[in-house]
Amino acid sequence: MIFISLDHLAPYLRRMDKKNTIIIADDHSIARLGLGILCKKAVPEAEIVEAQTVLELHKILKIHTAKLLVLDLFLENINTLTTIPELLKIQPDLNILVVTTGSETLYGNRAIKAGARGFINKAAADNYLNTAIVRVYQGRHYISEDLYYKSLDEISETNDPNPFNKLTNKEMEITQYLIDGLSNSEIGNKSNLAPSTISTFKMKIFTKLDVKNVIELSELASIFNLK
Repeated sequence: MIFISLDHLAPYLRRMDKKNTIIIADDHSIARLGLGILCKKAVPEAEIVEAQTVLELHKILKIHTAKLLVLDLFLENINTLTTIPELLKIQPDLNILVVTTGSETLYGNRAIKAGARGFINKAAADNYLNTAIVRVYQGRHYISEDLYYKSLDEISETNDPNPFNKLTNKEMEITQYLIDGLSNSEIGNKSNLAPSTISTFKMKIFTKLDVKNVIELSELASIFNLK
């Protein structure tokens, strides 16, 4: 099994078969190791390249074509849903599988709409993870059965019961920071936005969700199992 860090990436990439490369982007080394083992089991001929930050991921994609990107939902507290369109601009044919502990109810459909081909929770059984990796590696789509039927239910309903689905991906990113208890300045630092812009986002979020403050926001998040 071959695991490659960015520091030793460039010379190796020149020798690699681009058709079989899988990039694993996760900021936890143990998670990358485990996902790497699963990917090699699912696709024995694959070469594994690791990234632990969004910056590393961008650098890798700019110098090397990959077949599959196994992407965590959060890299260094950055919601990667907002970066998926940027990644696909670099490599339009990239197959992306979001593998995360994040809520499937909240983030599953968002990931697909952002351009990912699949979404699965890290807690899923190995056989489901194997299926997800193989399907997305082959350029097909994968979501869980629960998410599939939930999507059908939402299509058939006039009103979506989950108010958080009204939010854009960026608003959802800010919402998650608010739920985590971060201040406007802390959120601004993480999202590269001015505190005044965060205040504007906050107002829009509260209006869309019909809440008055962060306490009510957190209570609403608990009701829909987002915490």
